[in-house]
Amino acid sequence: MKELEEYQATLDWIKQQNAEVHVFVKETPLVELTQWSGLSSESGLKHISGNFFSIHGLISMTNGLHHSQPIILQPEYGILGFVSTLVNDRLYLLTQAKIEPGNVNYVQISPTVQATKSNYSQVHKGRVPYYLDYFIGVKKGTIVYDSLQSEQGSRFYAKRNRNMVLYVENYDEVPVLPGFKWVSLETLRELMKLPNIVNMDARTVISGITPNLLCDIKSKHPKCSTRQDTNSTQAARNKTLSRLSQYISFSSYQRDIVPLNQLREWQVTGDKIQHLSGDYFEVIGVQVQIGNREVTQWDQPMIKPAHPGLCACLIRQFEGRQELLLKLQIECGNRDYAEYGPTVQCLDLNYRTQSNKTYPFIEEIINARQSEIVYDAILSEEGGRFYQDQNRYMLVRVNNAIELPSEDYIWVSLDDIYQMIPYGNIFNIQLRSLVSVIPFN
Repeated sequence: MKELEEYQATLDWIKQQNAEVHVFVKETPLVELTQWSGLSSESGLKHISGNFFSIHGLISMTNGLHHSQPIILQPEYGILGFVSTLVNDRLYLLTQAKIEPGNVNYVQISPTVQATKSNYSQVHKGRVPYYLDYFIGVKKGTIVYDSLQSEQGSRFYAKRNRNMVLYVENYDEVPVLPGFKWVSLETLRELMKLPNIVNMDARTVISGITPNLLCDIKSKHPKCSTRQDTNSTQAARNKTLSRLSQYISFSSYQRDIVPLNQLREWQVTGDKIQHLSGDYFEVIGVQVQIGNREVTQWDQPMIKPAHPGLCACLIRQFEGRQELLLKLQIECGNRDYAEYGPTVQCLDLNYRTQSNKTYPFIEEIINARQSEIVYDAILSEEGGRFYQDQNRYMLVRVNNAIELPSEDYIWVSLDDIYQMIPYGNIFNIQLRSLVSVIPFN
């Protein structure tokens, strides 16, 4: 009953936050952005301060296949961090009701701190993000998780953020400021079943809260039942890591940052940047007013997808363990060319029109029986750079042996994924979102 009450109270809190804050977001031509310039120059579309981020062209050649697109350059590490505590043996996270200009429903649950380096360095002349001092300098609490993790490799160039969890022993010593709320990990996972409630930045950090990390936090309870055996599958983990390393090492890959007007398949105008086919995405401008941000008014370019995407994993029970079918996903902006992603990751095309010839297993997933669907929800992507970007996330259970179409696919146990997530740059952000929604056994 208490869990149900907390779930409803958190939903009511988000609704109240939405009702109380003023939000205005309007699409505008790129040439009318007052703080940005360089649309037709070699320097790319960038902020007049030289900070935040910029948008350039990228041309890549991967194993003989040519690809070109606009790409976001943001050569700085942001902080995505939760303050956490234990209450009655349950892990609680200090969440923030944060508004991003690209969010469909404006307010979503985010980490305690969600800030780029430009933000927390006050390049925008605004206030310092609340609770930043908990993560820089760490004068209060203990850092229990700290990992550099990748962002969307099909949108960002070599972008990583610092994913962090800080543990405090006494939660009542942490002031709960307006717009913040303690929410249990279990409740957050339940809320992930609803569309557009828990944002992408919260999900990526939660994916790093593994059973072993939770048990370490609960170390005063030596019989913690959530701890996994860290030795039994070392050979499997080595195989997974070796497969990725070999794939990266033996592939032919070249990429170059170029001016936007050198992208042959893209039309660059003063209004927007768009693909000639109408697929993929557009680069648009927006004017923004948000009442409770560090800065309340600004304009910026954003990536607007042409279609909702699909990020889905097949999942099975094998020798007493849950396993996910992963695919080595090539994304032009990845630091190391490839990372493991979901079984199907279709972001730039209309996934409902695709076939198994283009995306193996896509028909089995979107036509799965209700009894086979473990998880199915519409989740938002990063709302600070992407405009109303939503993808359908699915987990579909299979009971029979299936033939893998190539060596790009590999079954990996959930336990091993938990062990390898802290390394960073192994699992992409779409896969980490799926991992974040899976409850511990």
